[in-house]
Amino acid sequence: MRKSVIFWLFLTLFSGLLQAQHSLGYHLEKGDVFTVEQRSRQWITQEMDSSAHELENRITALLEFRVVGVRDAGFLLEFTFRDLFFKIESNLQGELLNIRARELDETDLQSRVFNSILDVPIRMVLNRNGDIVQVTGGDSLVSRMIASTGLEEGFTKSLMQKSLQQQYGSEALATSFEQMTFFYPEREVSVGQQWTTRYQGKLEAVNTWTLDSLSSDRTAISGEAGIRMAEQNAGMKMALQGTQQTQIRAERKSGFIREMTVDSEAEGVSTMAQTGELEIPTQIRTHQTYTLIDFKHVQ
Repeated sequence: MRKSVIFWLFLTLFSGLLQAQHSLGYHLEKGDVFTVEQRSRQWITQEMDSSAHELENRITALLEFRVVGVRDAGFLLEFTFRDLFFKIESNLQGELLNIRARELDETDLQSRVFNSILDVPIRMVLNRNGDIVQVTGGDSLVSRMIASTGLEEGFTKSLMQKSLQQQYGSEALATSFEQMTFFYPEREVSVGQQWTTRYQGKLEAVNTWTLDSLSSDRTAISGEAGIRMAEQNAGMKMALQGTQQTQIRAERKSGFIREMTVDSEAEGVSTMAQTGELEIPTQIRTHQTYTLIDFKHVQ
């Protein structure tokens, strides 16, 4: 009788261990369409001559992801900007930028540039763990943005093209969107277990993720990361280090996010062309949210 009880307990425990292992990732179907609202606020502080220059950047974007193909290793998606809002304010110079991409002002160059990226599909290949392995169409998007300026060939046009390429080129878009997709492990995990992912670009991050909870319809994951931020253009160079915290609530069935919050802090130095090699102490705080606002399946 005692041996039977022990054997039964062993089977129960072993069965529980097996059940505790979960395969996480994306399980999308051709025709799935996800609409996500991204909201981002960024505060940049630069200490100069005993005074502080403070910038606040605000971005709101409406993003559509449409599954156009399913592959053994992942999925082919079409990504489209459906709307875009930018606002930049300075404590020293007031409002520097205020653009609503849908509200086209033909007399304003920046309005024309950001209006030109709306409703233009960009294709990306997404692995089942969220790694974006390829983006096509970003470089054509940059060409479209440059064409909307109406600028003649020359230094100004070349400078703008380089800047836009760093923000909206295929490689830049791939690394940018991995922040909201690349958080699943390649192995099975149980609640409480951890794994790591790494992505590179202007923002480099090594994330340590934890599976916080799992239900029949929701997956909860949290992440902590050490980050490095590098920015360089004709007028400025920046090098910062810091930390990042992420909270994710995702659909259990599809793996797609429902809610995602990303908070980061970084500090370091920046240099500007007009100040030569003078290093300016710089801090950046960022708060971003991604919210699934619509899902539909189109045959």
